[in-house]
Amino acid sequence: FAPMLAALATGAVTALVSAVGIAMALGAPREALISISPKSVTAGVAMGISETLGGDPALSAVLVILTGILGALMVTPLMNGLGVRDWRARGF
Repeated sequence: FAPMLAALATGAVTALVSAVGIAMALGAPREALISISPKSVTAGVAMGISETLGGDPALSAVLVILTGILGALMVTPLMNGLGVRDWRARGF
């Protein structure tokens, strides 16, 4: 259980830092940075977080939905390419 929890926490932090870092490097305004930060939760939760922090809730919802779609499209080819065959390791 501990390795899965550590992997989940590491992935969440990496997703947040990389998304906001790339947006900062590209010169995104503060409101957009705030809207990007909650992209790894559900759309409803992201909208609430974004609004509370001063971001654009609609932009957060769109980013969450795009993140989910891209993840769903990329996970199978990625896991196949990496040779991951165990269904327990392919997602949780």
